[in-house]
Amino acid sequence: MDTMAARTRDFTIGLDFGTTHTGISYGFSLDQDVFSVEQWPNLDKTLTKAQKTPTLIAYQPSGATAVWGYEAKEESRGKLCGWMKFHLDRRCPFTEHDDSRLATALWPDGLFRCKVGKKTPEQITTDYLKKVFEFTMKNLHESTENLIYITKIRWWIATPANWSGQARTRLQLAVEAAAKAARMSRDDDEFNFVTEADATMFSLLEMANISSSPKPPIKDGDTVLVCDCGAGTVDVAVYEVVSASSPAELREVVAGRGGKCGSSCINLSFDQFMADRFGEAYDKVAPKKKRMESEFMKEFECHMQKFDTHEDPYRFVDPSLPLCMQDVSEAIVDQGQYTDGFVILTSKDMEKIFRDTITKVIELISKQHDAATKGTKAKRITRLMLAGGFSQFPYLQRQVRKWCRARGIEIIIDPNSWGAVSRGAVLRGLERMNVSTHLSRLHCGILCHQPFDEKLDAGRERHKDPAGGRDLVANTVKWYTRRGADISKHVNRTKKFSKDLNETKREITVRIVSCKLDTAPRHSEDPGVELVAELRVVPSNPQWERCRAEAAKSKRSTVRFTFRIEETVGSTQGSLVYRAVTTDGTPIGQTEIELPKLD
Repeated sequence: MDTMAARTRDFTIGLDFGTTHTGISYGFSLDQDVFSVEQWPNLDKTLTKAQKTPTLIAYQPSGATAVWGYEAKEESRGKLCGWMKFHLDRRCPFTEHDDSRLATALWPDGLFRCKVGKKTPEQITTDYLKKVFEFTMKNLHESTENLIYITKIRWWIATPANWSGQARTRLQLAVEAAAKAARMSRDDDEFNFVTEADATMFSLLEMANISSSPKPPIKDGDTVLVCDCGAGTVDVAVYEVVSASSPAELREVVAGRGGKCGSSCINLSFDQFMADRFGEAYDKVAPKKKRMESEFMKEFECHMQKFDTHEDPYRFVDPSLPLCMQDVSEAIVDQGQYTDGFVILTSKDMEKIFRDTITKVIELISKQHDAATKGTKAKRITRLMLAGGFSQFPYLQRQVRKWCRARGIEIIIDPNSWGAVSRGAVLRGLERMNVSTHLSRLHCGILCHQPFDEKLDAGRERHKDPAGGRDLVANTVKWYTRRGADISKHVNRTKKFSKDLNETKREITVRIVSCKLDTAPRHSEDPGVELVAELRVVPSNPQWERCRAEAAKSKRSTVRFTFRIEETVGSTQGSLVYRAVTTDGTPIGQTEIELPKLD
């Protein structure tokens, strides 16, 4: 890299913390180039460089960190940990597009476990990122001629758009702690979020519009569907290109969709397939022989990444998978499904193993396509851009191409899209590309009591409103922001609330909830409703005395305090502000929540 001394000291780092692999990119504001860390330590022998390193860390028996990344991938002695990204969002309710088997896969003895001693997944994430950042710092020290040490860093962290606010907070805390431990952070550093779908679109737009690209460039007015298929999550979004020239401007057409149905879920299907076919013989195999780091699973992973359909569905798959099992039934052996310590799979078997995950991906793409191309504001989608590590699987490519052909949509698959997310995060941070209109993927609202409705609240307990005598039902949600609402512009939504208090209880806790479902439910106990934040509201002494005087005048035993909750867009980093004010506008409390769709 040329000398950096004369360049503006605005430095951006893009972090793609992936389920199975992690990438780092970086760039200066006046430098046209975006760089990626590619010379990771202990690269596979088959690689000369790689845009990502495995999201793996191994610990010594004492609990000290041993190795990470590619070296941990080959580690067999230490306590190996991975799948941290799944665990950061472990408490988020499942949606229809998530693989429900993840619930048990994340158990301490599950296929995707993340456990060593008393360390939490958050602490393991911090330990891992510290190692990544230490290596990155050394790399940047050499390439930026020490400028990194005196430059403010703007972090842009890519996250799945359907992640919960708590998961994003956990990741941010881990990033901050790791950066500080690696001496890579200063007090004035900024931490920002960008969705993986946005980052992917930025990177692919840049790729599509370079002069050497064989494809026609993306033009103003084009509508593009982006499908970012990773190991853990799949994100699908539709963008209209407002301006393709730098700084590029995009507009989200419909609220995006996502699910935990990435390529790792194929491993869950394979594990289930083995249990169904071999039964007790497979159950008896020692757990360490069939974990994700086992030779058996590694062999399946290699074949999974290369598999494609064949004219003969019963053609044997090569190579076979080594696994010693006892008491395999004679019928299975006679059918050629197990021989001499090897599991034999056919093309038909592999299609069955892929089926559930591929179906979920196609459903996500289809729903986004239908939402964008129907209705009064329908758009014509001209291209589908497929990206992410999963996008390189031939079988997934075949199925998505088939879907595109049926609809006359051109498909673009970037062979270098493995590093697209971290690169796109940097492009966003350098303000070369932006999404000017974002639509909420969530419903956001507040728990409260509402008037009893015979149809909606049938069978639920009701109680009397002390002031008005109406029948009320508890634990309902008053929704402020609906899924699909524009959250990129200034909004100010206000709703009025009343609460009966007394001398011993003068504090109100307002609970803010969210929901990813298409239709928002009425009750907090309904599936899909998640608590995301709490807002503490305390009347000032003058306000309390005024309300108490009104209660005495009306001869009420309780003091009724009336206030408003206002919702506004908080910042460009992805938040909504909930503010409590009195009826005359005096502030009495405020909190911010992270939304998985603002950057």
